[in-house]
Amino acid sequence: MQEFIKGTFFPEGTLLRIDDVSVNLDLDRLTKFLELIRLKYQKVTILLAVSPMVFNMDKWEPNNESTRERVFPAILNAMSDHRVYFNVEKIGIPVWLNDVAEKYECILATHGLIHVDHRLLTKDLQELSVISSASLVSTRIFVPPFNKYNDDTVAICNKNKIELVRWEDGWTHLGYHPFSDNGKKYYVHLHDYPGEKLFSFFQ
Repeated sequence: MQEFIKGTFFPEGTLLRIDDVSVNLDLDRLTKFLELIRLKYQKVTILLAVSPMVFNMDKWEPNNESTRERVFPAILNAMSDHRVYFNVEKIGIPVWLNDVAEKYECILATHGLIHVDHRLLTKDLQELSVISSASLVSTRIFVPPFNKYNDDTVAICNKNKIELVRWEDGWTHLGYHPFSDNGKKYYVHLHDYPGEKLFSFFQ
């Protein structure tokens, strides 16, 4: 019988979270990545954090394969007004999402309607983002964009019985710490590792 971490949706053991899962993601790269994980680490829990509203990266950076999977242009990080993240151009849940989650035994989570620091949103807007996106993805788990949240986020998740994934619970980025099935929590964005570089983590 599988043991679960008290007070959470997660089984005990190592967790690997893939953020920014969206209609921009390359399905072939994702499935190859998941196959490598499952080949070596059958018991690792995989969490897919889904972003339903994203930018059209072909418009922002045409012919740039290395940025095509991003959910927003990196240049937005330099801008002071968080509302620039509202100007999304594509909406949808990947048609392959549930099939992939079932085949590779992944848990689904929402990453919010829009990839924006939720601390900068009013409570009403946070509530819209968290609840609506959770409904779209059919999940009760919320991974805040940029790992940022505040007391409003906590209250919204508690009220709606949604698990808030908190960076402070021990998450570490796969790019800075080599992966090991050691009971720890890792997360990664596939777009940070274009081409074959992505698969070096598990080869």
